[in-house]
Amino acid sequence: MAQSKSKKLPGLGMRTIKTSVSVMLCIVFFEQIDLNTLFHVPSSGLKIWAPFYACTAAIICLQGTTMKSLKMGIVRLIGTAIGGVTGVLILLSEEYVKTQQYNVLVVGVGIVICIFVSNITKKQDASAIACVVFVAIMINHNTEDRYIYAVMRMIETTIGIIIAVVVNKFLNVPSFFKK
Repeated sequence: MAQSKSKKLPGLGMRTIKTSVSVMLCIVFFEQIDLNTLFHVPSSGLKIWAPFYACTAAIICLQGTTMKSLKMGIVRLIGTAIGGVTGVLILLSEEYVKTQQYNVLVVGVGIVICIFVSNITKKQDASAIACVVFVAIMINHNTEDRYIYAVMRMIETTIGIIIAVVVNKFLNVPSFFKK
């Protein structure tokens, strides 16, 4: 007797669906919650809160299990904190020296600092994201208050991580699909 094998679409499983749902929820969150007003950010007509960093965090943190997502989220938070704090400290020092050569040199030094801090805290897994956050802050700090920009990026990342972990925990395969 021949056994029928269920046909499964390769690469399209619950992790894919959960990642998609997490990204959509990040976008909806930022469309529905006016964080500019909530945090009393002066409006220059631009929407300075955006879901990009939350969506990126959700994509990276959504793993095969909730525990793996939580662990990845913790690594991502640590890396975001290292890169964010490094970026803010270097932006503070930039107030004293204002040349293009300084900016290029300081980005290189900041990368070394991010990796060094990740290594000495035994959080090597966080070094790549620390560097990415640092570079994002250094390159994209054109808002009026760049320190607020750095904090906003860290908050957005945290929101994406929380959404990914919650979706991974509570979104399950409907029972009628299980056999």
